[in-house]
Amino acid sequence: MRHVRNLLLAAGLVAMSGGDSRAGLLGTSTNYNVFTFGNYTQQNVDVTGRLAVKGNMTVSGFGVGSALSNNAGNVLMVGGNLSYSN
Repeated sequence: MRHVRNLLLAAGLVAMSGGDSRAGLLGTSTNYNVFTFGNYTQQNVDVTGRLAVKGNMTVSGFGVGSALSNNAGNVLMVGGNLSYSN
């Protein structure tokens, strides 16, 4: 539940910035579909855009960046440890 709370916090801050990635407290984080300040754990889901996790990320049956072009640059950033299966 903590990652959901952090995601809602990020969404609220993005809303305060007016969606402009040059404004607000989060800056370029508005370019991400998911931006969490804590740990992130999911299974059998897909994030079609960019994903940034400050803490550890544990996923299985997971996809990221599928809706982005091949030259989209970095689509996944993890500040802690990454554990992935399937």
